[in-house]
Amino acid sequence: MGKLFSLRRKILVLLMAVSLLSGLAFLAVSITTFKNDKIAYVFETNNSIINNSSEQVKNDIRLATDEVKGLLLKINGDGTFNQILNNKLNDTSPIERLEIYKVANDKNVKLFSILNKSSSDELAAVGLETAARAATAGKSLAYIKEHLIVAENLLMGSDSVTVLYFLKSKALEKFFESGKSYLSFLIDSKGRIIKADESIDRNYVTDNFSNSFQEIKKLSSTTLRIETNDKKKWLMTSVSLGFEDYYMVSMADEDLAMSAIKALTTKSALIFAIIFFIIVIIGVFTSNYLTSRLSLLTTATEKVISGDYKFVLQTKGQDEITELTNNFNQMTFEIVRLIGETAHKARMEAELSTAKLVQETLFPKPEHQFSNLHIKGHYISASECGGDWWHYSENSEVINIWIADATGHGASAALLTSAAKSAVTLIEKLNVTPTESMSLLNQAICSVSKENMMMTCFLAVFNKKTR
Repeated sequence: MGKLFSLRRKILVLLMAVSLLSGLAFLAVSITTFKNDKIAYVFETNNSIINNSSEQVKNDIRLATDEVKGLLLKINGDGTFNQILNNKLNDTSPIERLEIYKVANDKNVKLFSILNKSSSDELAAVGLETAARAATAGKSLAYIKEHLIVAENLLMGSDSVTVLYFLKSKALEKFFESGKSYLSFLIDSKGRIIKADESIDRNYVTDNFSNSFQEIKKLSSTTLRIETNDKKKWLMTSVSLGFEDYYMVSMADEDLAMSAIKALTTKSALIFAIIFFIIVIIGVFTSNYLTSRLSLLTTATEKVISGDYKFVLQTKGQDEITELTNNFNQMTFEIVRLIGETAHKARMEAELSTAKLVQETLFPKPEHQFSNLHIKGHYISASECGGDWWHYSENSEVINIWIADATGHGASAALLTSAAKSAVTLIEKLNVTPTESMSLLNQAICSVSKENMMMTCFLAVFNKKTR
């Protein structure tokens, strides 16, 4: 068990644990940061692309609308156009085809007039459904055969008409071109798909993206992460097309966008494994070097415990273990010195204890009841013995009460109180006045102390007759 939890193994475990945890933490933070940066980059890139595309599409619609307004001013009551030959549009016109439908009260539409840029009639059957939808909704949008079809309800005189104009938008064509890193969609606010990227199955889009598309109206222009019903994660960017509630939407596959993270994770893990292996090797050599020197300290400590205080360790190097070795040697020297001082102190304490017992004999009983006076006294020394002293005595006429304090503490002050006690005992037998008593005590104290110590003294004399 001792070897299992030896210091060397603890150092190794600590180095490996710290290295492993810090490496994993760094790896996790790096991958998370890279992933967030990558997502932000994808969002920023898609947002820039889709905003630029939408602005160009808006401009295309605006130019086509201005052209249509000018053409409507030239229409005759029979559906022909002034100054336009063979019902053909100019080659420079931004629109490819113009269809005008009359709208009945029941919202049924009937073709009234047509303008084409070319003689081809491949778009002839396309507009009826869009016109019918616009007659009900007011405006409508469709994208068929690379043509953006814009439909609007207008008043032409007293008649209600639906105007359809077909235009090709290079920005929209580029938005839906193949080989992109994102999927493209043109939808309305209800989530109805006007145009979907041809690289993805339409049914898949309907089953998985419909709920997300329906939220776009609340967000207008947004970037967010979504998860489809098949648990696939997408980075969605949308922007309003500026024509009713129609939106351009791009979808980037998050797994595909994050594919670089897998390579980063693999390379990072390999680099971390190499670094971890190097740290383990360094840890083995370092722990062996440290613990070998600490083992010498352990051996020295065991000798000190057994009583060998003269064991001295040899020092080498200039690190903390060297300092610890020097401190150990100094500690053994201090132990030897303190053992001697302790023995000396024990002798001094024994002598002071004896002095305390002797001093206690100098004090009278703590309480005494005279015929006319009741005395109580209590004394606690600040140390084993000191210079405080009190005493009382009685003769036929008076009761004497002495209170004295020698300067200093300890044995010297206690000896001075002992001299004072002896002097007072003799003075009381002389039966002299208080003044003479104090004078005699002063002579005795000065003689004993050689005037190197002082004592303050108080004498109270109680006359028993006069009280």
